[in-house]
Amino acid sequence: MLGSAVRGISKRIAWLCVRDDSLKAAQICFVTDPRIELDIELIKRMKRLFIRKFGHLFDTKETVFELNGVIPCLS
Repeated sequence: MLGSAVRGISKRIAWLCVRDDSLKAAQICFVTDPRIELDIELIKRMKRLFIRKFGHLFDTKETVFELNGVIPCLS
């Protein structure tokens, strides 16, 4: 389960990706623990923000998330 701080940070990063094109072709890194399940849950939550609000569907696998040309990387 992700804490409220992580949820807030992920929403802020999503906003930074879509507010303008200044980060296009950039990467934003998240440092998480070694469990891939946490990474997948974080990506799912970020994707859900846009599916729920805008109906935008992502055709990438569960470990990949690209938003407005920005790739948030998990490590």
